[in-house]
Amino acid sequence: MDLIELYLIACVGTVVWVINAEVATMAYAGMEDPYSPLVLGLVATLGQCTSYLIFLYGGKTIGKLKSIQKLVRRTEERFAEKMKAGFLSLTVTAAVLGVPPVIALVLLAKPFGMSAWPVIGIAFAGRIIRFTACAVFGEALFDTFSLASLFQ
Repeated sequence: MDLIELYLIACVGTVVWVINAEVATMAYAGMEDPYSPLVLGLVATLGQCTSYLIFLYGGKTIGKLKSIQKLVRRTEERFAEKMKAGFLSLTVTAAVLGVPPVIALVLLAKPFGMSAWPVIGIAFAGRIIRFTACAVFGEALFDTFSLASLFQ
C-alpha cells in the first residue's frame, strides 16, 4: 500500500506542487521498514512519468493555445537549428535538478516538434537518479535523528 501511495503522490504532485514527491520519497525512506532507495526512486519516477505521458499526449490541445503557439514561434525563430540538441540537453538538466520544471518541457515537446519518447526517456532516467538520491538522503536523515534520540 505504501508504494501505491507514493506512486499517487508523485503523479498528483506533478500538477499540485504543494504535494511534493521528493519530500514524500524521503519520508517513505525513513519509515520503520523502508523499501530500498532504488525501489522508492523507481515508484516515484513511474508516478511522475505517468503524469508526463498524460500531459504529453494531451499536448495537442495545449499546443493550440495562442500563447503557446507564440512562444514556440519566437523560440523557433531564435534558435532554429539548435532546437533539438538544446531541448534535449535542457531536459536532462530539468530531470535531474528540477530546473526548469520537467512538466514545462513536456508541455512544450509537441509544439517544438520533439518526439515523445526521447523526452520521456530522458525524464525517466533523470528522475530515477533524483528520487533515488532523495530516498538515500531521507534514509540517512531519519537514521541520524533516530541515533541522536538514543543519546539524549
